[in-house]
Amino acid sequence: KETSNYSILTESLLGLAKVFEKKEQLDSSLHFGKESFHIAYDNQFLLNALDATVLLSRVYKKTKNIDSSYAYQETMIMLKDSIDSRDKIKHIQFMTTEEEIRQKEIAEQKQIEIKERNQKLQLLLIGLSIPIFFLLSVMISRNKVHRKLIEFFGVVSILMLFEYITLLLHPFVAEKTGHSPFY
Repeated sequence: KETSNYSILTESLLGLAKVFEKKEQLDSSLHFGKESFHIAYDNQFLLNALDATVLLSRVYKKTKNIDSSYAYQETMIMLKDSIDSRDKIKHIQFMTTEEEIRQKEIAEQKQIEIKERNQKLQLLLIGLSIPIFFLLSVMISRNKVHRKLIEFFGVVSILMLFEYITLLLHPFVAEKTGHSPFY
């Protein structure tokens, strides 16, 4: 009682009540059982209170006090219903939380897929622009155009080719080297 650990106190009192019941000292069993029940019920330890009502109902039945036994059986049924409803509420809350987490994961997966699709489209555009620049520089070279313009398109197409190769190889190289810039 001094440490206010009522859970252990109710279990201890209930244990004493069970011991006295086995020794056929039913008055002591009733005393400790009632005390256990009241402390458990007042502190919302419903499982401990339920155990105490089961014991009290059984002991009152042994003492031929049927009306008290019946009263504690009604209390026992009420406590069972209360425990069951709390368990159902907790289960529903758990399922709701799981569904929210699942919906967030689906939304994150969609975002990842959108980013991957955009990256693939960009790589496709870069891949298509390389031959276009190359063909453009070849077509311009056949016409009378300034030499610097032809060199510019040739250099741009070669730079884009190397950049495209780098972009394609980057995931494999990064995976093999562990994203280490040194390697």
